Amino acid sequence: MALNTYEERILSVLKYSLRPLNTKEVAFYAKIDWATANKYLATLKRKKIISNKPCGGVNYWVFK
Repeated sequence: MALNTYEERILSVLKYSLRPLNTKEVAFYAKIDWATANKYLATLKRKKIISNKPCGGVNYWVFK
């Protein structure tokens, strides 16, 4: 399963994060646009590499 550059950046951010991050934080630390982060977070979730924990209308993302 090959990952593109955006997916690798997102996984790197989540892998080394000490806490779950929301989409805005993932985009900031990966240095990509929010919409791009949102798109690839959903793709990585479908691939079962990451998971999300909704809390108060905000998705928090964690590396499995």
